[in-house]
Formats: sequence, structure tokens, C-alpha cells
Amino acid sequence: MKFPSSLRAPWLLGTALLLGACGKEATTTPTPSAPDSATDILVSDERAQIGDPEFDPYTGRICWQSITDHKIWVCKIDPATGKLAVGNGQQTLVDGGDVVPLTSTFNAGEWAFIQAGAAIVYTKNSGGSRYVAVATETGAAGTSAATWTLNTLMATPNRFLPRATKNPNDNVAAFQCATSPGTGTTKYKFFNNPGTEFSIGSFSDAHWAEDEQVLTGILPNSQVGLFNPATPTAAPVQLTQSSGTTYSRPYMWRAPDQGNARMFFAKANGNEIRVFKETAPGSNTYAPFQQFRCPSTNPAYVNIGSPEPVIYKGKSYITFMASASPLETSGLPAEIWLASVSATAPTYKMVSDAAVRVRTDPESYPTATNLYVYYTEVDDAATPDGNLDPTTILRLRRCETGL
Repeated sequence: MKFPSSLRAPWLLGTALLLGACGKEATTTPTPSAPDSATDILVSDERAQIGDPEFDPYTGRICWQSITDHKIWVCKIDPATGKLAVGNGQQTLVDGGDVVPLTSTFNAGEWAFIQAGAAIVYTKNSGGSRYVAVATETGAAGTSAATWTLNTLMATPNRFLPRATKNPNDNVAAFQCATSPGTGTTKYKFFNNPGTEFSIGSFSDAHWAEDEQVLTGILPNSQVGLFNPATPTAAPVQLTQSSGTTYSRPYMWRAPDQGNARMFFAKANGNEIRVFKETAPGSNTYAPFQQFRCPSTNPAYVNIGSPEPVIYKGKSYITFMASASPLETSGLPAEIWLASVSATAPTYKMVSDAAVRVRTDPESYPTATNLYVYYTEVDDAATPDGNLDPTTILRLRRCETGL
């Protein structure tokens, strides 16, 4: 992996996407306003190799995977400085054996949250096959008294890339995963019944909603679909009707600033974000709400990568990369951005600084006083071949958003 050359960019005020009776979409063209300074600091060791960190905002820590020995680690975040409690991230070892290398999955461990605590789902090797593994934390979460219990789900081989539900108010978590090799089918299980597996045929690129146990995914016609595990035999409902548009990365959440309505966004053709809002509660009918192309002032950065929603102080935002490539693993330059979700006055801010860095994988981290965006700085100078290998430096950095 390589990464970004970044250009200074400011708060940007975009032209609102207004919806006419015909429901036509218009692309927002952001207009730069006066620049403001960005705070973009190193929070790991200079030569750290923090592979694909995922954040736990409830107990203030990350999980991540080593690119040299493939171990799964957890490390606390210092609440005063935002830095890792241990500079190389190797604070608590979760799993040290037979984890599938990050070069094969490009996705490390993923958090799962429920009322009883936390777990991490990831992919392991056994006998030449891939399996989903679950590491469950017991004891006082995030303390030295906590322990991790490991369980590899051997009954269902050839599964990988698990992602779990993350609502800490849930009684039971669930995870979904892909098949290996890929078939376009999404599988899912509930943590309290790992012996039973459910299938969603012709449903890929699936993501759990941020705050409820429903899945958005991509249908064979490249449109966004919604699947509700409460009716496991029902087919996904198609939510978009944009013939000729290829969607990817669909994410759903409930927006407090929109009367707790369901909203979702998806990338369109790699270079746009399209946001939709339900027309009535539970209707499964959605109307265009906001649409924008990459807001970077660098003419080479026409694509949007790694977008994710975040709610902060009752408002909806989207973090993303601005790059020459739509993929965060392509090894091309990028910038880190934050967009507000608004149909009338959207704002777009580059939160990474003006330094030329290799940047990827923005992750939001809300605190009581600020919304931060962490990202990975990739340094491939030791072996400049564009590949993720044991010589690659993966530093962790943090940006302030001003919120």
C-alpha cells in the first residue's frame, strides 16, 4: 500500500441538493471558503506497524493486527493526549496464532458491542481453510483484570471478513461474513447461537446499520438493498432505482437531527456520495437527500474512498478519503475529509494537514469534547513496491475536526 499527497483545503460550503417533485438528483459542487488550520498529530511510535485499527469509543481503545506475525492486539488510548498508551500498540495480546494475514484480507479484527461487553471477530486459518473466530472479553472491560476467550467457528469453513453489530444497547450481537472464495452470498450468525448460520443470496458488500440489526448491501443489478434478519426467509428490498449507476459501500443509520429517520448513503460510480432518507417510518421507500462529488481542490483527487457515517452531538457526518483512486488499498495519495449531512447547508472540511503524507482508512472517534478522525499513515520507503510487507511502516495519526 502507498498513500497521500495532501493539499491544503478548508471548510467548504456546498450548494444544497433540493428535491423536486420528480425526485431528480443534482450533484453538489462545493465552493471553498477561507482556509483554517488543521491539527494532525502522530499518536503512535514513529516506526509502528498498526495494521487496520478499529476503535472502541466506549472504553477508549483500538484493536489491530500485526503485519509481521499477524497477531491481534488491543491498546488503550490516552484520554488526555489521544495517543496510544503503548507506542507500538502492543499492550494486550488477544490472539497470537493462525490469524489470516492482513495482506490476504485487508481487514483485521472488528469490534462487536452488547450490554454485557465487547468481542472481536476476525478470520483464522485451520487446515487450509478460513474460519470466523470470535474473541470475547470477560471481566472489567478495558482493564488488566479482563481476559479474552477465543472460539473458532469450525462448523462453517470457508468464511472470512466478518463484521459485527456495534450497538452497546443490544442484548445479543450478530456478525455477517463473506464466503471464501466469494460467491456473492452473505452469511450471518447470532453470537448466542453460533451453530446456526443464515444466508442472504445475491447480496454483497454488506454492512450492519450503525444502531440496529439490519443490513444494507449491493444487489446483482448494482443497486442498494436492505435486509432485515427478523424475517430471514424474505428477500432483500431494493432501495435505489438508479439504472446505470453502480453503487458500493452502503451504510445506514438513524439520524437524530432528522426525527430519528433511517438514512443511508452509498458511493455512486466510485466518485460520488449519495445520501437518501426514508419518506415515512418503516416504509422502505427512500428519497434522495444530498449528493456530492469529491470536494478536494486537487484536480487529481476525483474519487471518494472508505466513507463511513458518524453521529456526533445529535448531527450526522461522513468521514472519507479524497484520492485519485476509489480504493483505500490502492497505494495512491489521499486526503482525509469530513462532510456534514444536510439538505440545505452541507459543509466539507479537509481535516488532515498540508503535509505530504501517505494516508488511508479514516476512523471517527467521538469524545465528550471533540470529534476526532484517526487515520493510518503508510510509509513504504524501505521497499517502495506498493505492497504491504514486513518493512512497511503504518503510523497512527489523529485529526481534530473542530466539532
